[in-house]
This record gives sequence, structure tokens and C-alpha cells, in this order.
Amino acid sequence: MTERAGYVREKGALSLWDKKASPVFWQEHWHQLTDKELRHALRPTKYIWPSLRRILLKWLPKEGVVLDAGCGIGHMVQRLRSNGLSCIGLDYAVPSLIRSKSICPDLLFIGGDLMNLPFADDIFAGILSIGVLEHFEHGPGVPLREISRVLKPGGVVCLSVPFENKWRRNIPTISENEAVSRGLEFYQLYFKPSDLRIEVEKVGLSWLDTFSMYDVFKGFYEHTRWFKKITRLIPKSKYWSFLLDYIPILSEIGGHMIVVVAVKK
Repeated sequence: MTERAGYVREKGALSLWDKKASPVFWQEHWHQLTDKELRHALRPTKYIWPSLRRILLKWLPKEGVVLDAGCGIGHMVQRLRSNGLSCIGLDYAVPSLIRSKSICPDLLFIGGDLMNLPFADDIFAGILSIGVLEHFEHGPGVPLREISRVLKPGGVVCLSVPFENKWRRNIPTISENEAVSRGLEFYQLYFKPSDLRIEVEKVGLSWLDTFSMYDVFKGFYEHTRWFKKITRLIPKSKYWSFLLDYIPILSEIGGHMIVVVAVKK
């Protein structure tokens, strides 16, 4: 997030305005990784952020193919494969996929848009989407319908998006008109679990009563100056940061993301 960014609340929905999350934006974003950094990210490893791992490996099916919808550089495709799942990745930032493919030729990537997935109906046993659905300004309805369409009956979907934690409920906001006058563009939405459930169930997915709030480190870092000061004093603070996710009151107050699980009826 740049210094010029601003938060907007329209019709009860909180959003962040900064730079538009377009294919070019993501291509430039991922291009910042050096070849060494990209190779490290794509290395075969079973490591997944602990509070996310326990849900993904519990719910994503071991049989059949899992789609990582909006896979970015594809590191989760590699990590799920390392954990014994059959996984392919889809993203609309095709140059990033090509670069990752050149480093890991055995990974399977497909260029495509969540608004119109290039797959037949009912073919995936599971679908994963992390940090994607929030970037649709008019809501996640269309990509969720596409996700539901290509998911097999009985298939499981794991969705992870930024959520409106307690701190964000009272964050200072500007109007959409002011954001536009500053030259800002819509970047992402923040979801209330109840609102996300409505969107999920609209497309024929059955919400399972399980969701987790995680990445407390990022939530605290973005919204509290004192936490930033602490992280400067403690070397390699992100190595212990995942422990914050296991303190329930902290995840409710400052967790950055939620992950929800749903099944196709």
C-alpha cells in the first residue's frame, strides 16, 4: 500500500483504493522478485503458513485435481503438490506464469480469468483461491459462480480474503469521489464473514461452519505504529509471527485474512 492510498466505505462495504489490481499490476509486482527469490519461492517444500496449512490439508481432497484459482507465481501449486495433492494453477498474469514455468517445468499452469474460467463444468475435486476475490470491485459474485460451475458436486472450495476485523471497522475513510479526485483506483474489498457467506451460498455452495482468521502479524503491522517499532527491535520477527494467529482475541481484533470452506451441493 502506498502512502497516498485511502479507505472508502460505500453502502457498508469497506475497500482500499490505491492502484488497480490489473494483470499489468501483478506482472510488475511479481517481476520485482529476482530469479534467486523466485527459485526459492518455487522450491519443493511442504511448508505452508501453519494456520492456513491445517485447514487446506484437512479439507482439500487428496483424490482428484485441485485448481489454484489466481495462483500468482504458483508457489502454492508447488507446495500442495509437495504435500501429495494434484494441483494446477491459473492466473491472468501470463508472463509471470511463463517465468515460473521456465524455472519449474513440471508445474502445470494455465492462463485465464476467473470471470470466465477456461474449463468445462464439474471437473475439479477442489479449488483454492487465496487473496483473489477481494480484487473485484463489484463483488465476488461472478468469479464465485465460475468457481462453483467448474467444481464437481461434493467438491470442496477453500477461499481466503482480507476481512473487516475490529480495527478496520473504525478506520478513517474518504468518499469514493475523493478517492477518484486523488487519482486512486479500486484495489480491494474487506469482507465481513456474514456477507461472504451470503455470496458463497448464492452460487450453490454450502458454507461449512468453519473459518479461521490469520496473518495477525500483517494486520497489526498495517494499523499500529507501536507494533512496527517492536518488529524493528526483534530480529527476524516474522519467524515467530505465525504464533500470533493462535491467540484468538488477537486474530479477532487484528487478523488480516480469513479462510472459509464450502462444498458444492
